[in-house]
Amino acid sequence: MYIDDGLCCGCGTCLDSCPREALRLVDGKVVVDGSRCEDCGLCVDACPVHAIGVSDIETRTTFPAP
Repeated sequence: MYIDDGLCCGCGTCLDSCPREALRLVDGKVVVDGSRCEDCGLCVDACPVHAIGVSDIETRTTFPAP
């Protein structure tokens, strides 16, 4: 999955859709933890502004552990 920072409004609607808790809000934008994401696509469907899309595994980014 990837997040289009230009489209993401930081609403967090997608966060609850992820069964693997691979999404987090960081500095008002959603980021994907590629090590947890299974590409199920539930967040893509949940995003009201269509800021989430499918990507290949090499373009995934991770966020630092809390």
